[in-house]
Order: sequence, then C-alpha cells, then structure tokens
Amino acid sequence: MLSRQRSNRLEPGILIRISNFVPTASQRAEYVSFAVRKLCMAVQQFADDLMPLILLFAICVTGLFLTGSTHLMHGLHYAFLSQLHAITVIVTLVYLPFGKFFHIFQRPAQLGVDFYKRAGKEGEQAVCIRCGNEYASRMQMDDLKKVQAALDIHYQLESGSHYQDVCPKCRRKNLALIQDGMWKALQVEGEGS
Repeated sequence: MLSRQRSNRLEPGILIRISNFVPTASQRAEYVSFAVRKLCMAVQQFADDLMPLILLFAICVTGLFLTGSTHLMHGLHYAFLSQLHAITVIVTLVYLPFGKFFHIFQRPAQLGVDFYKRAGKEGEQAVCIRCGNEYASRMQMDDLKKVQAALDIHYQLESGSHYQDVCPKCRRKNLALIQDGMWKALQVEGEGS
C-alpha cells in the first residue's frame, strides 16, 4: 500500500478558486458606491409628489373652462363646469392635510409657535405651587386658563389655585400618590373581608 503524505502547502488551483470568491478592492468600492447611490437617489411617489401637481393642474383647467364657457360660449354648460370646478377644489382641500400642500400652512404655524415660545422665555415664568420650580411661561399658562374657561373646563383646586399652576413633574407625582393611596385602600379592604 502506498501511503500518501500530506504536504503543508496549498495547491495552486485551490488558491485560484478561493480568489474568485473574495472581492477585490475595486469590486468592494464599486459595491459601496452603488449602495450609496441607491440610498441617495430621489424617490418619487405618486401620492406625495405627483398628485398635488395633478390636483393644481385640474383646478387651473376647470377654472379656465369656466372662463371659456362664460366668454367664448356665452355660458354654455356653465352649471356643469362650475360643479366640476367646485368638486375639484373640494377634493384638493380634502387631500391637503395628507400631501405636501400642508406645508403651506404648517410652516407659518410652526414659526408662530417659535415666536410665542421666544416671547414667553423673555417674560415672567410660571412657578409651580407644589415644588416652587419654574416650568413654563406665565403668558402660556394664563392663555391656557382662558381657553379652558371659554370651553367650560374648570380645574380649580380646593385651595383656590388652578391645576395649571402645578408643573408636569408634580402632576405625575400627584397621580402616583393618588394611585398608591387607592392601592393601599384596596389592600386594606381585602384584609377586612
């Protein structure tokens, strides 16, 4: 019997076959470049990008139909065209909160909130009646109390102060204390029965 001795060297054919599966540096760079381009590529969706443009175009066209009907056709089919234009405008207004048109209203409102917060920081701060820490602007708390009173929501405390004069941290503590008291009352009831 012939015994085969194993050598510690690798056969050249095996190295070639292994190197086929290991990507080269240029292949890795190309893959990373492809992945980055794929991630950075602008993605266009019909509902978000094209639908608002189609709705705007539809409003313009139906409005022009109304003008054309009035001036060129002496009011022919004006009733139908006015209804079509009204429906187109209504659909656009209903779609407004779900599309990019909402930014027309959202951005100025956001700026208004920033101005309101900045004005509140410059003014007097509300102080918590429980812990004595400042937690919000006095102007915001007074406005909130006025709105609640107008809505017939009354959060007057037994001491005569308002619940809005308690900071959020102390409100959470009060809630935990009330829940703890109720839990202890249930435990006492359970022991007595």
